Amino acid sequence: MAQFTIDISYQQISVFDARLADPFNDWSDEHVSQGFAWRPGSVSFGTLENTGPLAADVSRSRAFDESASSASRVIAVPFSVPEHGGVELASIAGGVSLELPPGEYELTFEHGLDDGGQMWARFYFRAVEAPVAPRIIRADAELSPPDEFVMTAQPA
Repeated sequence: MAQFTIDISYQQISVFDARLADPFNDWSDEHVSQGFAWRPGSVSFGTLENTGPLAADVSRSRAFDESASSASRVIAVPFSVPEHGGVELASIAGGVSLELPPGEYELTFEHGLDDGGQMWARFYFRAVEAPVAPRIIRADAELSPPDEFVMTAQPA
């Protein structure tokens, strides 16, 4: 669907409703431990590095394949695309606008470092009938997922 580079700042990348007034999320210690901060219309994922370029790939046609993944961190969350279809993928430093069909999705964030130490991420939007439960598919050493995920982030 789309490939681009985003400059990461504050060790996070976010996906949100493009019309959301305050799209970025405030992180609690629990959010840091689980690797994401979620609220309706917005999710922020923690990145492996604090700053730097991140090569991003967004797909609706490909499904996440765990057996083929070299990612250090893989997280899936529910995500609702609003009726207007406008979604943004961004860090504080800037972002990219996307258009998706409205509806419910499982949004999977697959993230790692390439052989040169550069960050990369793939975002998979898989249409679903109803919101899915969040899950950590693969956790790196920085994550310590709780028994129950915190799904109540506040705007930053």
